[in-house]
Formats: sequence, structure tokens, C-alpha cells
Amino acid sequence: MNDTLYLAWKAEGNNNICMASSSHGVKWTTSIQLAKTTLESPALAAMNDTLYLAWKAEGNNNICMASSSDGIKWTTSIQLPQTTKESPALAAMNNTYI
Repeated sequence: MNDTLYLAWKAEGNNNICMASSSHGVKWTTSIQLAKTTLESPALAAMNDTLYLAWKAEGNNNICMASSSDGIKWTTSIQLPQTTKESPALAAMNNTYI
């Protein structure tokens, strides 16, 4: 996680969430499609060597989350009781994510 920039987005042509990483923001890894879908833009934050991904569930307004220690293998998604009509946002501060 340290010294690496991560990017998440909704794929064009389907609703899969894609990810890529870069050590300097110029050259990026080949993107990977995660087995997670959304109709809105996903949110991404890093805290304590863990990436956190949040997105609006496809088919309802629930917020989903997953985490990863390497940006490739992700935990099973959890669906939070909170709902949204827009894309969620994530931020990390003082070892707490919001």
C-alpha cells in the first residue's frame, strides 16, 4: 500500500468495478475487473496497509464495502444498512475510516 496510488472506476460497457495501481501516477498496471458491480462510481481509501472499497449496490440503494491488503484479492462484500441515491465517498484520518 505504501508508495502506491490506486484507482477504482466503473467499467465502460458493463457495471464491473475495475482497479489499477501505479508507483508514480504515470505508468499504470493492467486494469483488473473485480467481481463486484455498481451503477455509480466506487470510492476507495487506504488505511493501515489496507484498501477499502465502497460502492452503491446494483439493484438497490445500499452501500457495499470490501477490503484488500494487496488491491487484487478482496474480502467478501458486506452490505451496510445505510443507503444512498448517489456514489458513496470514503476518507481515512487518524486510523479511522469514514
